[in-house]
Amino acid sequence: DNPFTIVNANSFKKLSITNASVQFLDTSITLKELTLNNANGKAVNLSGSALSLTNVEQVNLNGNSILWNISGDVILNYTGVEATLNLGSNLVPVKVNAENATINFNNDFTLEALEASQSTLYFNTNNSTVNSLNLTNGTIFSIGTGKKVNLIEEIQIQSTAAEKVMFTRHGVGNNGVLYIPGRMFLCFDHLTIQNVDVQGSTFVNAGTNSSIAESAGWLTKSCNDVVYPDFQVEKVCIGSLVKISNISLGNPDSYQWDFGDSNVENLTPSNNANPSIIYNNTGNRVITLRAIKNGETSTYQKTVEVVSNPLAKPSVNLVGNNLISSITSTGYQWYKNFEPIESATQRSFNYLGNAGAFSVAISNNNCNIISE
Repeated sequence: DNPFTIVNANSFKKLSITNASVQFLDTSITLKELTLNNANGKAVNLSGSALSLTNVEQVNLNGNSILWNISGDVILNYTGVEATLNLGSNLVPVKVNAENATINFNNDFTLEALEASQSTLYFNTNNSTVNSLNLTNGTIFSIGTGKKVNLIEEIQIQSTAAEKVMFTRHGVGNNGVLYIPGRMFLCFDHLTIQNVDVQGSTFVNAGTNSSIAESAGWLTKSCNDVVYPDFQVEKVCIGSLVKISNISLGNPDSYQWDFGDSNVENLTPSNNANPSIIYNNTGNRVITLRAIKNGETSTYQKTVEVVSNPLAKPSVNLVGNNLISSITSTGYQWYKNFEPIESATQRSFNYLGNAGAFSVAISNNNCNIISE
């Protein structure tokens, strides 16, 4: 149980740690093979600073409860070598940097970041995750037959006509899968894609100069021609003035909305880019946005929950040119023809005698309710 301390030794041929606690005073270490054995279920603690390992040809992490007690990331750097990584899924953040290298990833794992240039990456895992991916300069990203790689947070690809990044499958059978669960719009060009499907809610545009063979889910348009429908919804309560903010990309020619409720009060035209609506009953609703450009329609749906509203409906009192909410509240917004009036956020509003249909919405943190 006594910890070992390694000092003045930053180069190893092979390092094997079994049920031991080790502190590295040199935070950058070069070695050929690293093995952490945890057969008895005890934690292996590598405590100290962030650990940077260079050109480790084989990394074996054995056991289901290995603990890397490191204040920073574990960084694996590879330049001009071939390496095999048998990583576990329960590690502290691990980053892999590869330059002109060949790396075989075995066993399911999670990487905090993977950066590769002029390298070949083989994923022989059933279901692994990369939080941040950066591929450049002709890197080959190869997924085994029927295997899946999850890309979570950030995806950057720099590919040129001279040095194309490739997504491909090794082996014969079902396609490899890139699964991107988040909702993003990604636009690339000059890719080579063979037998790799992209799945998830993200729009992935490979560009007009990419070659795609037997692969599903990729778009092949100019970035400016891709329509990416998206919207945000606030204050979804009974009787609330629900403001829908359209954040679509691609400059659609027109929009069509379906608010999932035949009894909804639509206060703006149905093709308005940013409609305002009122729901009168609780429950889940599916809001559908159809964005249309050059005769093509792209669709996005979002489920919202309409909840009860604790606020009472105000009325508007007229005193001279001042409009006054009949109810005091923590928040106010005045509207003219159901369009918000900038800076009109007090209980009273001087409408200066201008013509129009004026109303006020009072609000708390979760709901609002608009006057008659």
